[in-house]
This record gives sequence, C-alpha cells and structure tokens, in this order.
Amino acid sequence: APTLSKSASRAAIPPPPPPRPPPPPPSREIVPELKNLPPISEKAKKTLDMLKTRPRKRPDWAEMMKEVESGRQLRHVQCNDRSAPVIERVSKVTADPQ
Repeated sequence: APTLSKSASRAAIPPPPPPRPPPPPPSREIVPELKNLPPISEKAKKTLDMLKTRPRKRPDWAEMMKEVESGRQLRHVQCNDRSAPVIERVSKVTADPQ
C-alpha cells in the first residue's frame, strides 16, 4: 500500500466541529419571592435616597491627620483587640554567675 504524504494524510481527517454557542444570558425576571415583599416604608425610602445620593469622595488623609494633630476631639471607637499575649507568670531571667 502506498504511503500518504503528511499533507495528504491531514486532508483525509475531517475538520473539528465548530465551538458551541455561548449560553443565553440570564432572564430579567424578578425572583418570585421578591415580588411578594411588603412595600418600603417612608423612613426606609428616605434612608435609601440619602445613601444613593451621598457623595462618593475618598477621605483626605492629610486633612484628617492635621485635625488629629491639632487636638481635635475624636469620637470614641469601641475596640475589641485580643491580639496582646496573655502572660500568666513572668520568670525573671538573671545573668549566669560565672
């Protein structure tokens, strides 16, 4: 049997099938559980509007540090820092008497 050249043997192999189409985008329907929620109260609407319209500016750290260094009274922040080591008993280390 005659041997085929490289290009002829490649021509005998069918090309691979085209890739599958991407999945369709998710539907825009609202989840049924969210449709049956009670209406939002006026207070909640005001709070939402306030949060939506709040300016999104980054804090100016230099200005804040000036205020801290000038002695401005800062509000107290509760801190639950448990990172300090708990030392029950300290044994005193003395130099070796040699």
